[in-house]
Amino acid sequence: MTKYSVVGTSVPRVDALEKVTGRVKFCSDVRMHGMLYGKVLRSPHAHARIVSIDTSKAAALPGVRAVITGKDVPAKRCGAMRYAFDQHVLARGEVLYVGEGVAAVAADTLEIAERAVELIEVNYEELPAVFDVVEAWGTSPPAVLHPDLPSYEQAVPTVRLELDRPNVCNHYRVRHGDVEKGFREADLIMENRFTTARMQQVAFEPHTCIASWEVDGSLTVWSG
Repeated sequence: MTKYSVVGTSVPRVDALEKVTGRVKFCSDVRMHGMLYGKVLRSPHAHARIVSIDTSKAAALPGVRAVITGKDVPAKRCGAMRYAFDQHVLARGEVLYVGEGVAAVAADTLEIAERAVELIEVNYEELPAVFDVVEAWGTSPPAVLHPDLPSYEQAVPTVRLELDRPNVCNHYRVRHGDVEKGFREADLIMENRFTTARMQQVAFEPHTCIASWEVDGSLTVWSG
């Protein structure tokens, strides 16, 4: 048997001691002179139309430097999904999931920012939503969340094979070997539906980002 020097061995983590002793510096540990703190107001609804947003009370709170909503950010969509950029920085007109950002506040302290978010008043009109992946996958889902999906910008050009399924942004087919032959030769064929829990890697570091405009006009960004 081949013996490897790394594979199959216990390799010490060079950052282990700093992390377990709390000495490591994460982005959330960075403090800068004059730093402002941001908080985001998020949607409590899975799908709703934004009827109105009143930010006047939040903007009037001492220590608040700025309050913005979807109308204050570019209309261009963004996102990390390679098949389609499908998100606005802040919701514009509708919210499409629980937790979508609706408004954001910048304030002198974290406490002021949190209080300001509580003062923002949003009036929603709830719309039909999709809560089941099978319903979402279907040809007649209870709601179509992205009616203009075919026109969205794509990071990687792809072909949507399921044009009759309006909530499917991409269907990637994998074909390898002779499947029918495999079924014929199998001693046992078992068909079922399997589900599993959602997973999160639970990183030590909070989701944090700090940006600083420099005197020369450049922008320095620290992130997790």
